[in-house]
Amino acid sequence: MKQILADADLARKLEAATGPVQIVNGEGKILGLCMPTNLPETPPFSPEYIEERRKALEPIRERIRQNPRCGKSLREIITNLEKRAGEGS
Repeated sequence: MKQILADADLARKLEAATGPVQIVNGEGKILGLCMPTNLPETPPFSPEYIEERRKALEPIRERIRQNPRCGKSLREIITNLEKRAGEGS
């Protein structure tokens, strides 16, 4: 992988980024994307939120346990997604 030396101004801006950054030229053309290496290690969801979602999904899980054939196979899901992707083009 090649490296490009960022001038002090660009380096400061990239170091301050808290997420992915598009690097553009003067006309706004995207030259590249940068993913900062100094992102916080905090998980995106709190344990409380995860527990809340787990409890909210429990009735669905129970229904599937009672009737395992009520869901769709992975093959059916992928086929449906591919069909929908074709409709958008």
